Amino acid sequence: MSARFSKGATLTWKMRGQAMLLALALGAGGTPAWADEPARAPEVSAGDSSPVAPVTAQDTAEVVTSGVPEITAIAPTWGPSGWVFSLALEGRNLNGMSEVRFYPATGIVVEDVPVVNSEGTIATVKVTILLHAPLGPRLVVVRTPAGQSSLTPTEANMFKVSFAHLH
Repeated sequence: MSARFSKGATLTWKMRGQAMLLALALGAGGTPAWADEPARAPEVSAGDSSPVAPVTAQDTAEVVTSGVPEITAIAPTWGPSGWVFSLALEGRNLNGMSEVRFYPATGIVVEDVPVVNSEGTIATVKVTILLHAPLGPRLVVVRTPAGQSSLTPTEANMFKVSFAHLH
């Protein structure tokens, strides 16, 4: 993996509860030079004309969760084709959840960005099961800034598309 940085680019890194700001400066001959910045990073810009506000350790603390998300339960655990419903997810480290996915995803549409409670333990999202959705089990996976939930199927993270009278 490679990345291109321009003069004054700023990266934010959070590790074990301590925020660290790193600034990249291009030295002589275009050689990158990293410098720890304890207080405030320099202003950076995205392109030539749109400035981005400086980032501080205080600014970044809100988007970092304490660990990877974990799903401990979902409700409902099954649904029929053609159904629109609110999926409730219970778990740990759900703060900042940006995405809910079903695997396989064929015939299932996640309609909105998930809404998460302030404790990061319960999330809800609107889901539609299309009429042509294949029947069978689906793994439910969530993504937060800290990563994604387990790809290992368990009773807690499995949803089943079924006929209304079979589940």
